[in-house]
Amino acid sequence: MVNVKKAVENLPPAMQNNLRTGMRKHNFTLDDKANPQQGKVAEVFGADGGTQIQLGTVVDWYEKLGLLKEVAK
Repeated sequence: MVNVKKAVENLPPAMQNNLRTGMRKHNFTLDDKANPQQGKVAEVFGADGGTQIQLGTVVDWYEKLGLLKEVAK
């Protein structure tokens, strides 16, 4: 949670306002962002299961906060 709060504080003021507006509009909190849900993916068609992560909001905000980045090969 500390990392999420610090990331929000580091956003430019306009982005902080956009984030807070979206949080009110869509009824989610910083706790929702900081605590993604995890679960096992079922084994299907002979493939091993994996881990599925459900984020608290769209990936775009995690990228803007610097908490997630795309890894390209």
